[in-house]
Amino acid sequence: AIRTGYYLNKGRAYAVLQILTYGEWYVTKGDNKLTFTEALRNFILEVKGNGAPLIIDLRVNGGGYGSLPAKLLSMIAKENDVYAPSTVALRMTQYSRGLEERRLVQQVVAEDENSVVTIDMIQNLIDTAIDNRADYTPMYAFTSPTKADPKVEGFNNKVVALVTADCVSSCDKTAYLLKDSKRAIIIGSHSNGTGAGYDSGEELNTQWGDRLSVFSTQFPNYLFGKPGKDINTLIFGDNSVSELCTENKPTIADIQYSSTKLDLTNDNLGWLKKAVEVLDSQKDVDAPVEIPVVSIELLK
Repeated sequence: AIRTGYYLNKGRAYAVLQILTYGEWYVTKGDNKLTFTEALRNFILEVKGNGAPLIIDLRVNGGGYGSLPAKLLSMIAKENDVYAPSTVALRMTQYSRGLEERRLVQQVVAEDENSVVTIDMIQNLIDTAIDNRADYTPMYAFTSPTKADPKVEGFNNKVVALVTADCVSSCDKTAYLLKDSKRAIIIGSHSNGTGAGYDSGEELNTQWGDRLSVFSTQFPNYLFGKPGKDINTLIFGDNSVSELCTENKPTIADIQYSSTKLDLTNDNLGWLKKAVEVLDSQKDVDAPVEIPVVSIELLK
């Protein structure tokens, strides 16, 4: 799920965080079981401590849980910075209405609840959409604005992200959160441009399969989108789905790069060299005082 390590180039160390999926809540490192966010945070804290620039590799990430991209952004957020949250809209079918209303009735607000859109507000969005025979609710803020993770307490190191069209779904979300926040320079081509997601419960599931288990598919039942222009807006206007939904609207890389012969023959060395070139071109890039021990850790 996650690979961490360092790329050494001309006496400098560059931290590399490769995120292969957002589809896991837990990972293992040796005999230790960690939450996905703990695994990310541990490495970010290590990199913060040694001062290395950070390369986030999202080139091959099929997505997963929609809350994790904002968690990642909070861990690399600069101290005192605040970033606008991503947005979502609910599809108004009998199925999705049953799923959401059942969930809203059962929901108990936890101590770490990060949403600023209340249960009553979501219920009102659903009721209004049904009354207006709308296909979707308006887009609304998925979480509260993103601030620095309280355990990291701000991450000021230089950051670049590597992105290709194989960055899908929740990885798409990461790409446009990084783009909108300007927290990382994106290198590559573009993200996939996914804007439709799957939200399921134990009793109601978006997946369908035939009785012979030959064919199965999932039906998207909500949309997700980029942050709105106003960081304090919770619910957006009637046209917000067309304006904010990211379906077929990929995040374009700031600096274009595609794989070369060097990448194919030397384990993506070209991507790392391009990332280093971009990082070194930024102002105030300082080499770490001490080069960390080279160790590639695989978390699965």
